[in-house]
Amino acid sequence: WNWTTYLEAIFEDTGVVLENKVDRVIVMDLEYLQRLPVLLSNTPKETI
Repeated sequence: WNWTTYLEAIFEDTGVVLENKVDRVIVMDLEYLQRLPVLLSNTPKETI
């Protein structure tokens, strides 16, 4: 899973520029994040 590509897509039309070496992602629920790839792979693309 490429988080950089994902986050850039989310912020694409917002004027927000992400700087990978400066910006940080704070994870509040590590278990959710660890299970997210399975959830996404089992969820139809139309839903996501």
